[in-house]
Amino acid sequence: MFEWTEYWNPVSALGYGKLVISFVKYSPAVYWNYKRKSTKGWSIFNILLDLVGGTFSLASGSISLQNGLNITKLFLALLTVIYDLIFVFQHYVLYKGKDFDCEKENLIEK
Repeated sequence: MFEWTEYWNPVSALGYGKLVISFVKYSPAVYWNYKRKSTKGWSIFNILLDLVGGTFSLASGSISLQNGLNITKLFLALLTVIYDLIFVFQHYVLYKGKDFDCEKENLIEK
């Protein structure tokens, strides 16, 4: 029989909250990189480390499928890997070598 408490508890609620916060954290960066057509000003090294961590988290989640699926961990790892791959693509393919000048683009006032 289905037990609601089996799938929903305070720890799961925190996991879903972290998932929403991660989505809210990554989305503006993708948008602003697109809008500026540049990734200047942030470190790709941090993104690469995050990508490695997300990949290991995804791997550990798939290994632990025998003990039960942690859906929030799986979605968080997928979200992290997808956004990090977008950032890597933006940095090394789309906007490689492009500089950005905030004053020229009128994004900051003088």
